[in-house]
This record gives sequence, structure tokens and C-alpha cells, in this order.
Amino acid sequence: MVSLFLGAGWLTNTTVAQEPGVANTLRFAAQSRGILMGAEVTPQPLANEMRYAQTLAREFNIVVPGNAMKFGPLRPSRTQFSFADADAIVAFAEAHAMKVRGHTLVWHNQNPQWLINGNFSHDEYRRS
Repeated sequence: MVSLFLGAGWLTNTTVAQEPGVANTLRFAAQSRGILMGAEVTPQPLANEMRYAQTLAREFNIVVPGNAMKFGPLRPSRTQFSFADADAIVAFAEAHAMKVRGHTLVWHNQNPQWLINGNFSHDEYRRS
């Protein structure tokens, strides 16, 4: 299922290929009025479900990463960073002339366990 995100804004340097039927898409209707029409995106169906990816590219001009750009997924351990899922979403957006809207880096359900269960001083938290 695709969650919709509707935001007003002006698009710059973005074009939609003039393919047959493109005028009958949400993307074309929104873009021709200067509106961003988007969806929350997760990397697994984006990589594994062709229909999901095709629908996103055809119908939307902006994507919002679900959890891929939140603290826990981006930094699963204190010494490790993981940008693969976030990079995959951004690469897809770039390949389809879409914008990316980041959202909520720190969220109570996606904070890493090493941070939640750590016994850090105030200064250590600030540097983490």
C-alpha cells in the first residue's frame, strides 16, 4: 500500500517524460499545477516489487522515506553507520526526477538500542 503525501510547493528543474497516458497520472496533474504529490517509501518493496516502483515513478513527484532516514536504521551501533536503504531511496528518486523530503530523524520507536540502553553522560549523548 502506498501512503499519500500532499504538499504545496513549486517544482524546479523537474520534467515528466511525455509518454502516452502521462497526462492521466496524479504526477502530471499535480506537477502541472506546481503541487508536490508524494508517497512514503520503504526500500524493500522498492527493490523487490516492480509494480510498486513503477507506480511510484509514474504517479508521484516526491518521496518521503519511511524509517530509512531515522536514527536507528542510519546508525545501528555506536560505531557503525548504514546508509544503504536511504541511498537506495534517493537514487530511485534521482533516477525518476523526484524530490525527496526527509522526515523525523529522532523518533521514539526508531532510536537505536545502543542509545536507549546506554549509560552515557550528558556530554557523551551530545557527541553521539
